[in-house]
Amino acid sequence: MSVAMTWLLSLLLNNCHAMMRAREELDNEVGTSSWVEESDLANLPYLQSVVKETLRLYPPGPMGVPRKPMEDCRVCGYDVPKGTRATFRVYSLQFREKSLSRDHAGDARRAVDNRTAASRIQLGDTDGCGGGYE
Repeated sequence: MSVAMTWLLSLLLNNCHAMMRAREELDNEVGTSSWVEESDLANLPYLQSVVKETLRLYPPGPMGVPRKPMEDCRVCGYDVPKGTRATFRVYSLQFREKSLSRDHAGDARRAVDNRTAASRIQLGDTDGCGGGYE
């Protein structure tokens, strides 16, 4: 978690517009004299997007959770028997052109437009490498 927070702070410090927008959202929704509570999170969509985009750009681990296909399948020209343990390079998959609607520069709006952007590979994707796996 500390590595993710370090990347989040680094990205915000290098993008003044994003930092000001996140700060403005926090000030408007939570105020300047109280702590953020879990109940506040639903009212902080931009901050949630910044966190998701940070996790997309710098995932906590380069490899996803191991998966096993539920039936024999073919992946990129290779036959993969049912039950074969497979791991996916989350970092590489998050940058597939098919997954991105904007450039690679780190745009928090991507997660606003696609609320599952940060978790699509880890949880499985019906049209990507995660589809058909347990």
